[in-house]
Amino acid sequence: MTLEPQANGCFCERIPPTEEDGAIGLAGSVRHMTVVQSFPRRVLRMRGGLGPLQSEPADGVLTIAIKATEDGTGSDISWNYVVGGYMQFETATIAQAVDGVMSQQLTGLAQKLGGATGGRSDAEAEDRVLDSPDEASADEPDAGEPADAESADDESAN
Repeated sequence: MTLEPQANGCFCERIPPTEEDGAIGLAGSVRHMTVVQSFPRRVLRMRGGLGPLQSEPADGVLTIAIKATEDGTGSDISWNYVVGGYMQFETATIAQAVDGVMSQQLTGLAQKLGGATGGRSDAEAEDRVLDSPDEASADEPDAGEPADAESADDESAN
């Protein structure tokens, strides 16, 4: 898996070539998402269909936001994936499948970073399927310009 965290960057996967029946093996690839916004150490926003949505005409926007914990000892990472458009599947069914894929990835990330997952329960996640997009974006940090010129300078210096 690779991720180029710049506008129009690719969150992609290379599938190694396999040789079957003496045929020349060709490598495959998957474009999972395209980066639409990147604010280092704050927000990464990508567009595309994850997991079972890859074969559907629906489109999704994944926002990954990072902010300091309340006690200042670490960081909270939140994921918000909003999907719209036509799907062959019932919303609750496909949402559960996508949530399963994302939960597995988040657990792997938490283990790699040495942190804990503090996500919503399955019941809370199912309730969110029916919530309005306005409510889903209410938890999202402001991904616009930095709050002041000093923080903008700090970001560019890193």
